[in-house]
Amino acid sequence: MDSFPQSYPGRREYQLKAWQKLLYLVVGMVFLTVGAVFGPVLFRASAAGLPAALPSLFFLGFGVYMLAQVARSRLILDGTRITVRGAIRERSAEQGDIEGFRTISSRNGSYTLLQLKQGLGTISIPNSFDTDEDYRAWMKKLPNLDQRNREEILDEISQKADLGSTPEERLQALPTARTWALFLSIVTGAGAAGLLLAPAQMRMLAAAVLVVTPMVAAMLLHRSPLLYALFKPKADPRAELVFVPILAGFGLLFRASGLHFVSTQTLLLVATPVALAYLAAFATASGGGAARRGSLLAVLFFTGLYSYALVAVSDTLGDQGATSSYSAQVLGKHESHGRSTSYTLTLAPWGSLQQTSSVGVSSATYRAVVPGDEVCIQQHPGNLHIPWYRVEACGIAFPEDAPQ
Repeated sequence: MDSFPQSYPGRREYQLKAWQKLLYLVVGMVFLTVGAVFGPVLFRASAAGLPAALPSLFFLGFGVYMLAQVARSRLILDGTRITVRGAIRERSAEQGDIEGFRTISSRNGSYTLLQLKQGLGTISIPNSFDTDEDYRAWMKKLPNLDQRNREEILDEISQKADLGSTPEERLQALPTARTWALFLSIVTGAGAAGLLLAPAQMRMLAAAVLVVTPMVAAMLLHRSPLLYALFKPKADPRAELVFVPILAGFGLLFRASGLHFVSTQTLLLVATPVALAYLAAFATASGGGAARRGSLLAVLFFTGLYSYALVAVSDTLGDQGATSSYSAQVLGKHESHGRSTSYTLTLAPWGSLQQTSSVGVSSATYRAVVPGDEVCIQQHPGNLHIPWYRVEACGIAFPEDAPQ
């Protein structure tokens, strides 16, 4: 552990943990090696020189950055002052200028966030520093803002008269709210599964569930903000409703995958008012303080996902309109490999599309055709009058239950 006294009394410096140093060192050396080896080759191979060398510059730059993390990163306690130094940036604050700290969780783990007074911003402290009891004792002198917010919420609930006649009875509203949040998430998950797996006659009901449950979640957030939150820190006692829009959005999106529209611009135009309503319902309930920006970005992501998928599924699910049949020549084909394999055909202009287009198809259709063959196209009018179509190899029957 790299903790040692310096020339100033009470000063401590903490470096990165040994495994973190080793990881950054290995990654940095790999990127530097790749950039150094391929940069000159690309530079000589390019008539323009510099453009072809840009990827190697990225590798070199990232390698230098990772090595700078190893060399420069420090967490320094000097009496009442704390300094956090990274590869490029350094932030410092006096203990008296810090309002308190929060623990922020993310996909990559958790970190400590110092909230400065008078709106002077925040300082992030990664958990990758090899700290000790001196650091923990220093941090204990700061208010825990997560715990303070928890106590404030519980105090407000205990005083809210319409939740019960006594503070104890009012606080019992929290377990009830958590039960309702869990129930709503389960119902939404069932709706998402039903939209994908249920018989065709049940899918309309499943889609309706995925429309209603986010509306119920938004209503609970606005009517009872002391009991429900969209996003919340671990210490927050309220019921979390974030899984409702997540499950509804992905359930609709999985059902909408593989659909093809004659005009995506028309679909996006119809989806815009849906997105605005969704954003208005959830943005104001996305939290505040240090986590506000991340919460808003998440809401924006789910707004786009949900509004597009909802309009796509609403337009195609159970579409009984008269179909039109076309054929198009296959100009090319390719497959992409990742977590799953996708198959794409490049088609010549046909019927409603008077330009070359790329379209995803099933593996059976992909294997059944070669460039120069023709594929059969079935175009539907759409429940919302947004024409959509399906592509199959001629001779392969179109599935009866749309959309696929």
